Amino acid sequence: MLAFYIDETLAETEEAEVLTALAAKEIDRIEYRRIACVFPAAGEKVTTEKMIGALKGHLRHAHVPIGSQSVFIVPKEGIRWAVLLQEAFYLVSGFYPLMVQPWEVQLTDAGEIPVRREHLRMIDMHAVMGG
Repeated sequence: MLAFYIDETLAETEEAEVLTALAAKEIDRIEYRRIACVFPAAGEKVTTEKMIGALKGHLRHAHVPIGSQSVFIVPKEGIRWAVLLQEAFYLVSGFYPLMVQPWEVQLTDAGEIPVRREHLRMIDMHAVMGG
């Protein structure tokens, strides 16, 4: 199965966790493809429609396949864009992705810091969205 990422692929143990979850679908390997993606600067005003249009272009350039579901690894610094990216995946491929979130935000005295989760959060967005 194709797995798309922006900043980092999964660690070996995380990949094994995803493959275990996908075993019922007879998926036995993951092929990674990077999405070259630029998010707007913090505070920059961008309409949802314009951002989804830009993200669709990024996904087409990364060769997201039409007619099949892919894995999308939520980026460390782009958690807030995950909703728009999943919509762009649907508009490009016809399927919402299997969202894999290896990051969580911890609150510290220094502020919010993204850290790797102990266990992945995986959500089949196509099943959730009624696809």
